[in-house]
Amino acid sequence: MKKLLLPITLLMLTGCANPELTKKVTAEFTSQKDANSLAVCIAEKSDKRTFNGLRIETVSKPTRESGIALVLINGNGYIDILDKGSQQQVVYRGEAANSNWGKLTNRNGEVISDIKSCL
Repeated sequence: MKKLLLPITLLMLTGCANPELTKKVTAEFTSQKDANSLAVCIAEKSDKRTFNGLRIETVSKPTRESGIALVLINGNGYIDILDKGSQQQVVYRGEAANSNWGKLTNRNGEVISDIKSCL
């Protein structure tokens, strides 16, 4: 079991570290709510879901552009909540959540639905 755990962990970390996954924007939104409220709402909804049999874990951290970045661990997505003065810009990058294996592994629709419900 230990021999299997190391390759799986390395594979997951390699996928998360791929900069190509964070370049293409899947969807963008704006909201009048503050960044912290949006981040909490999106994270709570995301953490109730699973992706390919694994529970999603959302990690948040501040961004350089005075906003919040959410990383959907096991969900292969990134959400940036950027402060644009009187409103927040929500940028979802979820190209890694697509799969050639069909709808069971496509997570983009769920994330977009979660974001829209929090706006």
